Amino acid sequence: MILVVGTISPSFRWLNVLSFFNCGFEALLANEVNGISLKQEKLGLKVDVQGAAILDAFGFEALAYWKDVIKLIIMFSAFISFAFIWLQLFVKERR
Repeated sequence: MILVVGTISPSFRWLNVLSFFNCGFEALLANEVNGISLKQEKLGLKVDVQGAAILDAFGFEALAYWKDVIKLIIMFSAFISFAFIWLQLFVKERR
């Protein structure tokens, strides 16, 4: 589901930062769409739209690829570290 950041209430916008789905999707879109130009000619009307404008229309940042990749690496490391600590502290081996 795509949520436009401008439509989210200000008290819940911080949840967007914690979403690994949003980080991954934004990195994917920034990689695919940024830097391209979409041209369409239909019924004598020529339309030229930059990829950055499309990303901006949906509330994504065009230059956020590396920022999102770093956030995903940090989230992955935090989840793995938490799982390791949880297993060491609370799971007892049975034989």
